[in-house]
Amino acid sequence: MIAAAYAAQLGYGGGSPEPAAAWLGLTPRDLWNGGGSGLLTYVFLNGGLAPTALAVVMTLVLGTPFARRMPGLTGFLGLLTFFFLCGAAGGLTFAILSPDSGDVLIGSSAAVSGLLAAAARTAGGKA
Repeated sequence: MIAAAYAAQLGYGGGSPEPAAAWLGLTPRDLWNGGGSGLLTYVFLNGGLAPTALAVVMTLVLGTPFARRMPGLTGFLGLLTFFFLCGAAGGLTFAILSPDSGDVLIGSSAAVSGLLAAAARTAGGKA
């Protein structure tokens, strides 16, 4: 999913990730002024191949045990929901701490960090 989104990001920008980042990234000033928020879309954007590859690997490593706790479609939807909630929480935190910023936030670090926290919390089969 992240890799496909990065490919689409490059396709949209003619090989450059910047145009899609400007369109779908999270800009706190725009969020608070009612413009395009990017609160859920920024997690699919990345600044390069290395961050994308790392996000894919970490999501697979940390998300697989999370999804296996629930069988079938429920596990996938639970993982996806948790991923988006963690990403939205990270983006919202950035926007709250920098409300007037025109900087564009991209990347799935907050969502992946949430998966890491869940993995640490449930390590050893204790929930």
